[in-house]
Amino acid sequence: MSDSPVHGLDGPASADGAPRTAVVVGGGVAGLSAAVRLAQAGVAVTLVESRKRVGGRAGSMHDPELDAWVDNCQHVLLRGCTHLIDFYKRLQVYKQIRWHSKLYFEAPGGVDVLAADDLPAPMHLFRSMLGFTRLSPGEKWAVMRGLLAVMQVSRRGRAFHADESFGDWLRARRQPPGAVSRFWEPVVVSACNARPDHVAAHYALQVFQEGFLYTGVAYEMGLSEVPLADLYEPAGEMLAAAGGEVLTASTARRIDLQDGRVAGVDLSGGRRLEADAYVSALPADRLADALDTDARAADPRLARLDGFHYDAIIGAHLVTLTPDGGSVLATPHLVLSEGPFQWLFDKGASPDAGQGHRLHAVASDADALATTPAGEIAEMAWDAVRRACPRARDAELLHHRVIVERRATFRPEPGVDRLRPPAAGALSNLFLAGDWTATGWPSTMEGACRSGYNAAAAALEALGLSAPEPIDDLAPGSFYQLLSA
Repeated sequence: MSDSPVHGLDGPASADGAPRTAVVVGGGVAGLSAAVRLAQAGVAVTLVESRKRVGGRAGSMHDPELDAWVDNCQHVLLRGCTHLIDFYKRLQVYKQIRWHSKLYFEAPGGVDVLAADDLPAPMHLFRSMLGFTRLSPGEKWAVMRGLLAVMQVSRRGRAFHADESFGDWLRARRQPPGAVSRFWEPVVVSACNARPDHVAAHYALQVFQEGFLYTGVAYEMGLSEVPLADLYEPAGEMLAAAGGEVLTASTARRIDLQDGRVAGVDLSGGRRLEADAYVSALPADRLADALDTDARAADPRLARLDGFHYDAIIGAHLVTLTPDGGSVLATPHLVLSEGPFQWLFDKGASPDAGQGHRLHAVASDADALATTPAGEIAEMAWDAVRRACPRARDAELLHHRVIVERRATFRPEPGVDRLRPPAAGALSNLFLAGDWTATGWPSTMEGACRSGYNAAAAALEALGLSAPEPIDDLAPGSFYQLLSA
């Protein structure tokens, strides 16, 4: 993407005949989705990103030893990620998403497979779960009871559990420790990056309802077949076509307020950007750093930016070599039964032909490991691979690259919704995006995308332009509605 302006079509005219303009600060999923929605409405958008490539925490970095781009962490989407799917379609990269209808779990002596059958949702996964060897008969029965209890909570009723931890919710429904550690916890940690006791119950209920039970395909997992950063490349062209630009390796040093409005954004290096509307898609702590005390006092949305807690995610990229040159992993991915890593993903052959196969091990809720030397983390990941994959016992670890995102997600703990601000507020030309804003979702790419769409819609309304049509949420199937009524 170019660091210089590329002018294209004029946007909607303002009162003086000039095109409408916007500055979006932050080039992660939240900022990109806001910028694209604005550009598609004809607004000339300048997108500012401090890293060398857009994508933020859901981006990629270049590994010189592999001579390949590797993702900061493996990000996935489910069928319920309706806004993220819409965003990928707008970028015309949706064809790069491969959907997996079978989920593989490490089990004693083998692998358990979660897959839907021809029964209507929410019964479509029950037969598969009954065959799980990682759960005892009593634990399976407890999980079934728990899922039925999940179904009894309506979408609106989830809000009543916002101040209760999911751990407490499970204990109140007599879920045994084995069912929690081998079923409920792996799902919640993977989706929310926190243990059940640190996750507000309404978010966990949402994960199980919309991610497993609503429809027969809700649980299917989408993985990008290209580095995540490649998915976002078309965004630069879309912004340029509307008269905008992308500025990478540029940091927003200060958001300047004058007379109750944003007057401009000062960048490192001395450049100043001025526009009709401003979208901050920065993490809460970085937004706080860009505002002075008076600015934060001017808008209640900015009063609690320091109130969030954060959790780490670690991705360990491993290159392995087996005697036949194939993968040590017999399945496309694997949910592990023991920590600290929860997932393994098969990333295909190394770019150097005949020089090994790539795996990606992911550890969520990884604060305890965040300061551990990379070599030790790689050894832990390799130990997990050798335990779970029989083919790894004759394999060699050729190379590793460990990426630690220490503040990967805000913690979706009980009561956190009181900290999460809406897109629009007292500062009439400043709009907030970011997974930490009031999206109704935990800290995920889907939540980030929803925040970007929310901010763009609010900005367009303030500019006197038509807001885009809202994206529908995943709706529960008719049989689910009948059983949960």
